[in-house]
Amino acid sequence: MKLKTILLIVLAVLVCVIILQNTQVVEYSFFFWKFTISRILVIPIFILIGIVIGYVLSMHKSKKKADAS
Repeated sequence: MKLKTILLIVLAVLVCVIILQNTQVVEYSFFFWKFTISRILVIPIFILIGIVIGYVLSMHKSKKKADAS
C-alpha cells in the first residue's frame, strides 16, 4: 500500500473514533436562532465544510497559476 492510502485510512479511523465519542447534545446559537443538535452530526458537517472549502481554494489557486502562465 502507498503511504498516502495508509495515512487516509488512519485519518478516517481517527475521525470515526472522535465522532463516536462525541454523542452529547449541545446547543448552538446563530444570530437569533438556537439549535439543539447532537455533536455526532455537527462534527462531520464541519469536516465536510472544511474539505469543500479546501477543495475550492485549491482549484482557485491552480486556476490562477494556469492563467498566469
